[in-house]
Amino acid sequence: MKKTIIISLILPLFFFLLPKDVYGASCTGFTASVKDSYVTLSAASCNPEGRYLMQVLKSGEVLEAIDTQTINGKNEASVHLNQEGNYNARLIFAAELIDETSFSIEPQNLAPLKCGDPCNQNDTNCPSKCPSTNMDGRWICYQPPTSAPKQPTSPPPYLPQTGGESSGIDFDFIASKIPNLNDIFKPGPASNVSAIISRLVEFLFVVAGLLLLFYLIAGGFQLMVSANNEKGVAEAKAKMTNAIIGFLLLFVSFWLVQIIEFIFGVKLI
Repeated sequence: MKKTIIISLILPLFFFLLPKDVYGASCTGFTASVKDSYVTLSAASCNPEGRYLMQVLKSGEVLEAIDTQTINGKNEASVHLNQEGNYNARLIFAAELIDETSFSIEPQNLAPLKCGDPCNQNDTNCPSKCPSTNMDGRWICYQPPTSAPKQPTSPPPYLPQTGGESSGIDFDFIASKIPNLNDIFKPGPASNVSAIISRLVEFLFVVAGLLLLFYLIAGGFQLMVSANNEKGVAEAKAKMTNAIIGFLLLFVSFWLVQIIEFIFGVKLI
């Protein structure tokens, strides 16, 4: 008897505490605004805020179903309808019908669509070159990009002349005879000398580093074997000193050229 009384007291309290979001949803002013063949569905003061489903029906058949999110208490969606007639619109929250309204599309409202306009799936109002396409969840009359035909390129002005006197050294011929230098000798007259010098400077630093290492090793070896020979010791020290001075001069000259190029805005090498 006591258990029956306790259950009868708790049960109403349990139903009272059930969340009201599903069964207490409401919106005011659910309307359908028609402009040309576009329809804007709008619902204001939606409570609770959340995801509301808007459906467009014709003769009981659902043509469009749009999932909307409440923003500032308002839910809104736009659809394009390409057939005249009478339509119904429904507002649904958590499978519960909140509100509904009706509207009409008149013949004068039907406007031809252009490429880029929103449309419906398999919309026959889209131009033939812009079929209805789903782009990130929205159907639009989409025109696929067309690849532009490749324009013929004119030959570079530095190609060697084929007749008469040449205007300079034919580096194309030299490169064909020395394949390893193809990246240095470009086709054309002697206008690429600076490029050749720039590449040679890169190798010059490598050669200078190897020579420095060689002279340091040679000088050190001579210094060890000439421990009791003052003349040999002096020659070894001079050899090592000259190697270091030569490398420093090359290093300083390179950076001096870089500084001049930066200050005066000219390309020296």
